[in-house]
Amino acid sequence: MFNGVRERIDGASSVVPRALIITVLDNGVFGLAESVPGASALTCIILIMGICGTIGLLGTASRMLWAFAREDGVNLSGYVARVEAPTALPLYAIGITALIAVKA
Repeated sequence: MFNGVRERIDGASSVVPRALIITVLDNGVFGLAESVPGASALTCIILIMGICGTIGLLGTASRMLWAFAREDGVNLSGYVARVEAPTALPLYAIGITALIAVKA
């Protein structure tokens, strides 16, 4: 599970286990203290991670949709493959992907 992470970290044999242990200890301290600020901090961390992951997934999925549309691989590819000049972004592909993500 952590192979992808370990390949990109110098001294991974000691850094990754230390990070995992610190994470478990932090969660234990916040959990045992039963503090509202501690629980709020952990909730914020989870929310931020979820938002960042969602942005990454949306970017990846919209890029794939735009690439398929560019090759005429989807319906209405003329609209989906359009890149708006002011932003240089495939806004139709991003919008369609976001709409699908909200509906799912």
